[in-house]
Formats: sequence, C-alpha cells, structure tokens
Amino acid sequence: MDQKTAMQTNESTTQCSGQYDTTRDPCVLCCCKHLAQAHVLIKETHKDYPHHKWIAMGHMAEAEDEVLNAHKAMASAIRVARLQYQNDDIEPDCCLLIDAVIQADEELAAKMLEEMNIKR
Repeated sequence: MDQKTAMQTNESTTQCSGQYDTTRDPCVLCCCKHLAQAHVLIKETHKDYPHHKWIAMGHMAEAEDEVLNAHKAMASAIRVARLQYQNDDIEPDCCLLIDAVIQADEELAAKMLEEMNIKR
C-alpha cells in the first residue's frame, strides 16, 4: 500500500494497533514539525550523511505518536511510510503527509497556525 492510499482508506487503521497508551496529548503542529525535520534529514542522507536516515525515522516515529490518540488512521499512514523507508528504502513524501495531517484536523491546525502567525 502506498502512502497516499494508506491515508485515504480505512485499511490504514489496521497497520497500527494503537494498543499502547501514550501520555502526550495529540498535537497536529508537533506532528508536522517532526515530519518537516524528517524531510530535511532525508535530503541530507544524499549529501554524505547516510546515518541521518536513522534520525529521520525517529522523527517519523515521534510524528506517529503525536497524532495516535486523535487520528489513528493518520498515525498509521505515517507508520506505513516510515516502515517503507526503513525496510525498502522508499523515501516518504513528508510534504504530502504534512498536508494530510493538517487536513485531518483542519480546525485545530488553522487555530494553531494563526496563533503562530504562519500562513498556509
């Protein structure tokens, strides 16, 4: 299943059991920040920093955790992308994932972005 399909189908919820309880409240913007950092690190893997792949995967795992309790399907889509990167070296489209996260909680994201004076 590709990233876009995982985000659009209920099938993606089966990829992440969500059976562990995270102590953090969901944060759409924190998820987006982790995905943005992963994007940068993935690009750096092509510039003689191959070990940045591990750090990027860590940020993607953090992004999953940030939305797991509120948006299990979105967390699952991020997980699918991370595992494809980890196991098959398929680079995730972090920008697509960021857009999907914002769309998953448009109202909260818009409010938080407004408070930070960030325009979409």
